[in-house]
Amino acid sequence: MKINDFVVRFANVNGTGSASANALFTKAVFRMGVPVTPKNIFPSNIQGLPTWYEVRVSEKGYLGRREGVDLMVAVNPQSMKKDYADVMSGGYFVYDSSKPLPPGYDRDDITHIGIPMTEMCNAEYTDARQRQLFKNIVYIGALVALFKIEFSVIEQLIGEQFKGKEKLIEPNIKALKMGEKWVEENFGLTDARASALTVEDKALTKVRASATPDEDKALTNVRASAMFDLKVERRDLLGDKILYGGNSACALGAIFGGATVAAWYPITPSTSVVDAFAKYASKYRVDAATGKNNYAIVQAEDELAAIGMVMGAMWNGARAFTATSGPGVSLMNEFLGLGYFAEIPTVLIDVQRTGPSTGMPTRTQQSDLLLAAYASHGDTKHPLLLPATPKECFEMTAQAFDLTEQLQTPVIIMTDLDLGMNDHVTEPLEWDDTRAYKRGKVLTGEQLDEIYGGARTLLSAMDDVLSGANGNGHVAGGNGDADKSVLAAADLETQPDAEAESAGSYIEQFRGKYGRYLDIDEDGIPYRTIPGTHLTRGAYTTRGSSRDEYAVYTEDGDAYRRNVDRLARKWKTAEELVPAPLFYAPQADGTERVSSPNVSKGSKQGVIYFGTSTYAAREAIEMLDADGIHLDAMRPRAFPFGKAFREFVAAHERIFVIEQNRDAQFRSLIMIELGTSQSEPGAAATGLSDKLISVLNYDGMPITADNIYRQIKGNLR
Repeated sequence: MKINDFVVRFANVNGTGSASANALFTKAVFRMGVPVTPKNIFPSNIQGLPTWYEVRVSEKGYLGRREGVDLMVAVNPQSMKKDYADVMSGGYFVYDSSKPLPPGYDRDDITHIGIPMTEMCNAEYTDARQRQLFKNIVYIGALVALFKIEFSVIEQLIGEQFKGKEKLIEPNIKALKMGEKWVEENFGLTDARASALTVEDKALTKVRASATPDEDKALTNVRASAMFDLKVERRDLLGDKILYGGNSACALGAIFGGATVAAWYPITPSTSVVDAFAKYASKYRVDAATGKNNYAIVQAEDELAAIGMVMGAMWNGARAFTATSGPGVSLMNEFLGLGYFAEIPTVLIDVQRTGPSTGMPTRTQQSDLLLAAYASHGDTKHPLLLPATPKECFEMTAQAFDLTEQLQTPVIIMTDLDLGMNDHVTEPLEWDDTRAYKRGKVLTGEQLDEIYGGARTLLSAMDDVLSGANGNGHVAGGNGDADKSVLAAADLETQPDAEAESAGSYIEQFRGKYGRYLDIDEDGIPYRTIPGTHLTRGAYTTRGSSRDEYAVYTEDGDAYRRNVDRLARKWKTAEELVPAPLFYAPQADGTERVSSPNVSKGSKQGVIYFGTSTYAAREAIEMLDADGIHLDAMRPRAFPFGKAFREFVAAHERIFVIEQNRDAQFRSLIMIELGTSQSEPGAAATGLSDKLISVLNYDGMPITADNIYRQIKGNLR
């Protein structure tokens, strides 16, 4: 008997109302306290093509996709041949027996369970649409009986689903009971009779060959009732965890992160981010006194316009974001370069899908990494956040608004279709109501007055520092090292807090004139002003062309180099602000944590995984550990990579890099950022190209632990 450990796949026709019915099965298992993970595998057209819904039930808490199907519910003739082949030996094939199975459906290593779903619905309902919709509910009712799912649980879910539409509750409950009753009447053997009854598959096949259709159904049902060995039993393994999708979590994170503006162009699989934001904003962004909306959502004419609107809103002081997928990021490259060079805060949510070009719009991949990290021409780098769970989608989206304002640069949240459009078991979302938004280095009107209040006494000293400066503060020439900051030669005290919310007592360092791109604190991050802060002071030109520290246009090579070198210093600062990596080892306490890299007591072999590869990677690590292969594991949660990341890479002789794309993009990112060699101090240098071994998956389906296990095990032979 397989209790709380199996995979069920539903094979349906897209557009037939099966999605909500299939989700009832997942939610019922979840309500019974058992870990479960669903995958909605759907086509990119509106309706007519095959769609699948795969549910893994795992008492051990394995939430990654697993290879093989224990029970297939096949109600789509188009895909039935493949669906039939996908059932594991010893598994079950549930089908609509209103018509006999075609020739060739005679495997003797699986159990066939025929339920006359169409016949039952035709006899009960007259409306064609109702017949189709309730057919889905009938097979759910049958599974409730087969798996011994508590009927009260599914009944409660139906009530919740149709709250406000009470007239629909009774007919859905009726359809459920139709399926349940059919199983009870046709598979109703007692446990004693079932244990005493043995039917050899080969013998049964011979009998079925000469049987009438009715006799064949009866023989199938006898064997199924005797041998069905899958069961859901109530557990208490979930605590206060929730079942939630990544796109909804990102939208809620944007709400809590202070977003009031969203601009986007619809594209699968990111559209539901903005749909969810609209739903949440209509609840949490409405003025209680006036009833007016305190938010704006704009569907732009294309992705380029969308990100331009977001940048304009954030430049003007609002918190704004856009959501897209790979093709949209390609179009947004020009604006992302502007955001990097002109230093305009921007939040972008990239829900990755299979590329290139249109690719497979409804399949998942982690294939936008290099595109996003170095988006735009020229030397650009963008911070990336890499959530693995809906909880992290919520937290990192909220954090992204702080980071983008602190760093004054675009920040990109890298989710994918699997994380975004599927429900996942996740820790409950939490928010500290005392948390204050981090707006970064934004000058107030009072601070601007203070800067200019000392202008006449300090300008002469400033002129001495800036040899050759014109009246606008434009540096025409001079030694690059001496004037890399307009303050360097003055040897002034630097501000110790790189996340300072205001200039405070360091106002004097401006030397009497506001400079938009002055590196006052030597962390690469300048002070900005928001339009309207002051009537006459703090204005500057925002441009994508080269300029000096005072935002004055220049084509002077030294000024350009000072600017891009400062941006490089900002990148180093970003390492300290983005989320740190987490480390995991199965022989520890089974949880990820921020700690020293060698959590498994000295293994020289490691593994790196991120995002939705996490679920399968951790299961594979445990499988390998059971074989005596011990791997240290690190899950990066952001780019740029910081000190802990580099130390992990240096401490291991061989590192497997798990990712879901063809070209090993994350491995390439490591190679680019860490250089050609990385080893422990005093040890012989080990080339990264030899040290980093790719473990790849790029068929559009979520990676499995079995796949990871085979690739790593095969490499170690």
